[in-house]
Amino acid sequence: MTTSIILPTCDRESLLKRALQSVFAQSAADWELIVVNDGTRELSEEFRHINDSRVRWLRTSGRLGVSAARNAGIAASSGEWLAFLDDDDELLPDFLARMLPFAREHGLDLAWCGTRLGERGPDRLWDVSSEKSDSLRFIVQIAASCGLMIRRAVVDAHGGFDTGLRTSEDRELLFRLVAAGCRYAALPEALVRVHDHEGPRLSNVRHDPARAIASGRDDELLLQRYAPLLSRDPVLLRDYYYALAGKFFHGRNPDGFWRVYRSLPLRWRLNRKLLLRALRMWMLRPR
Repeated sequence: MTTSIILPTCDRESLLKRALQSVFAQSAADWELIVVNDGTRELSEEFRHINDSRVRWLRTSGRLGVSAARNAGIAASSGEWLAFLDDDDELLPDFLARMLPFAREHGLDLAWCGTRLGERGPDRLWDVSSEKSDSLRFIVQIAASCGLMIRRAVVDAHGGFDTGLRTSEDRELLFRLVAAGCRYAALPEALVRVHDHEGPRLSNVRHDPARAIASGRDDELLLQRYAPLLSRDPVLLRDYYYALAGKFFHGRNPDGFWRVYRSLPLRWRLNRKLLLRALRMWMLRPR
């Protein structure tokens, strides 16, 4: 078996059906699919009657979180490569056919592709012609499980997703693997479709102040844990701090924002966007 696709789901059958169809539509056939039900309900008969020997169904004890669900899928899988798909996204038909040759040709441990927002885009790609293409900024900017393939051997060696994190579990895993010397690169093609919808994404913090704050706290932890890695690139470190401050800003959490802001060198504090956010945070202070 070449690739194991890990698909966690949580009480969203209408979305799961679309994700499953995208796997069955792959132009490459050498895959297995591990569906991990982390919800509170059993899947309906429509799913239980799927007759394909490449599909395996797992059930957690319910609401353990996306990291635990992915880890359960990894433990049950047998592929040389691991790919991850959220139940609200889709793999485009040539995902496996394009990603596997790319990863093998370049001797990679981690490979990522671009994503397409909705039916028509826009596409989010990593510019391989950029001077930043081989830098750690790649990992910070793309750190997400969608579009990601990982060599099974490196997960066995260094561990899976950190179940102690509420958010940023994708970024933590990638930081850990890169710190261990794993090789990574991006294929500049959109091979995963990411959907926006009214319900929450399994791993999204947008438009949710509580999750924005939780994500900020997790990213502060990662900053402490991987400071030597991030400090290799001063621009990366600066942008990481800016993104961290932004999470506390969107979470309307002045304490977190000011904690990050005060830790910045003076020249980084003078960023216009950050100064405007600092002014708004100052206006939210207790009177």
